[in-house]
Amino acid sequence: MNIKDIKEVKNCYGEVFMKEIEFDSVITKELIFKIAETGDLQYMDTLKKPFFKISIGESVIIKGTENTTTMRVVYLDETTDKELFFANFVKEYLK
Repeated sequence: MNIKDIKEVKNCYGEVFMKEIEFDSVITKELIFKIAETGDLQYMDTLKKPFFKISIGESVIIKGTENTTTMRVVYLDETTDKELFFANFVKEYLK
């Protein structure tokens, strides 16, 4: 799985608070559960398109839909080093 595109979503102050990641293949259940090892998983597989939300501490949420090509990384805490978190996230889970 490779990253095809990354879009930064900014708030009204021009600060990045979310990244939308587009992949070259679909997000699998296996990837969702691998990422969830670092946080708390909400996985709603009874929906037509299974939705997931992974809370990592109180500073980051990773969410998306299984079998699609995009997920979002949402930063809740302004003190989070967004670039460092994202670089480590990619290195650890999206090899």
